[in-house]
Amino acid sequence: MEDFELKFAKELPAESDNYSVIYKDKKYNGWYRYALDSAEFLDIIVRFRMPKTLPLYDDVARQFLPEERVVGMHRMLLGKDLQDETKDMLNFETLNDYVATLEDDKVDELLNRMKSIVTFNCNKIPYLHIRIRKSLGLTEKDYVETIQKHISEHPSYLKIFYDVLNENITITQATQESNNMIYNEQLGLTSK
Repeated sequence: MEDFELKFAKELPAESDNYSVIYKDKKYNGWYRYALDSAEFLDIIVRFRMPKTLPLYDDVARQFLPEERVVGMHRMLLGKDLQDETKDMLNFETLNDYVATLEDDKVDELLNRMKSIVTFNCNKIPYLHIRIRKSLGLTEKDYVETIQKHISEHPSYLKIFYDVLNENITITQATQESNNMIYNEQLGLTSK
């Protein structure tokens, strides 16, 4: 099974394979179709990945790098993009060098901001695998209901992520609503 999973885990599908494009309905955004074709079978994988572009903070669109999307782990700050926050830090050799340049109140502020990091782990979201034996004459169209049912059984991850980043809901609410796919690692450690 591991070799099979590696076939689709290392690649990104085309945006035309986003089920929101296929079904012309944005409620399927983030769910992608992976097709693995062999002489005997067509394997269809329905898997969640962060879309290439997504409005995050007050509807400002964020472009995700292909590497970020393949890895499937997204860490963002509440209320502000982590990339913006870390630009200054990247001008220093180490985080300690950066912190050494800050006044005490700025160090406290930085530490408090780090408590507000939300992790969205797309890899924890179960995928659907449909194996179609070509000799039976079935096609992918015969599985539309199965695919739509699988997706509808999951919460709206992108909406939850947007809501928590914009502080419309708490991290605890986001964790509960997303079935632990969106969470704060520090809260998880302190609650044990």
